[in-house]
Amino acid sequence: MWKKPVGKFQAQAVKGKDVKGLKKLVGDPAALEGAKAVELWKIDTRLHVYAADGVPMFIDATGKLAEVPSPTVFALWKAPELLKKMYVNPAVSEFVLKGADVMWPGVIEALFTPVVKDELVAVYAAGHPLPFAVGRVGADYDLKPDKGRAVTVLQHYNDGLAKLVTGAVGYTHPEGYTNERVYGLRRAVQQEEEEAVDEAEEEVEEVEGAADDGEEE
Repeated sequence: MWKKPVGKFQAQAVKGKDVKGLKKLVGDPAALEGAKAVELWKIDTRLHVYAADGVPMFIDATGKLAEVPSPTVFALWKAPELLKKMYVNPAVSEFVLKGADVMWPGVIEALFTPVVKDELVAVYAAGHPLPFAVGRVGADYDLKPDKGRAVTVLQHYNDGLAKLVTGAVGYTHPEGYTNERVYGLRRAVQQEEEEAVDEAEEEVEEVEGAADDGEEE
């Protein structure tokens, strides 16, 4: 849906009862909580985006709120409970960020949640708390199948819509995120712990070395 950069579009302010109505419709006001300005971006006649302080949060593919708008990854970062979670091998993110869908072999079975066909889900790289994609499930499944399309991706990090934010001057990727893929944070945490242990061991060696020098004198 957002493989190309978003061109010029019409933006209009959303205020008062319309904002309250949107919060009620999406089911979790946290995504819009604290926003100083909510806008409706009319990408075209049947594709509207609701943005909070310049960040795209919800996509209305009907152009008239005929159904619950789907959250973007930015909305899910603030309100993760909006959708069920599907975890994939972090390496899968590299293909999704290039425009591919999620295939079942990349889904981690131990973290799999039963889903139904066309259900919206948030896609996570295992080990990272922030989802990098949103999409619809390909079929009803209680157990993870061995092959086939798991999720048809509707919006992902750094796609044409997201680049309205990520492409801005001074934007900083979340920890573990790059333009090419998403990395789990457990490795980073483990690396920090190992570095801390190494530093502690070096300090002990320095203290012991100083003590030995003192004894020799």
